[in-house]
Amino acid sequence: MIVLAEIRYTQPLETVVAHTEAHRAYLRELHARGRLVLSGPLEPRTGGVLILCVEDLAEAATMAARDPFTLAGVADYSFREWRPVVGAELAAAWEETRRAHTP
Repeated sequence: MIVLAEIRYTQPLETVVAHTEAHRAYLRELHARGRLVLSGPLEPRTGGVLILCVEDLAEAATMAARDPFTLAGVADYSFREWRPVVGAELAAAWEETRRAHTP
């Protein structure tokens, strides 16, 4: 399943920035495991968006709970299942990658 995760900062940007490198290191781990497809901040910088390839929404919620942003209390997550239509072949390729990285 592909999930759109929106991150909303709950603290001033200066506070968020102090945790950004740990957050991005965590996201690189998720990407290496085939769970994170794309990520990046929104402009203006009020949060960010992740495209996840996961088994279900519960897995996405578990990932969010382990994010250094969540652990530091500087951001909240919300999730929506996303079913691509145009470009759906890319979604199928993401799913193949995710399955290849799943033990």
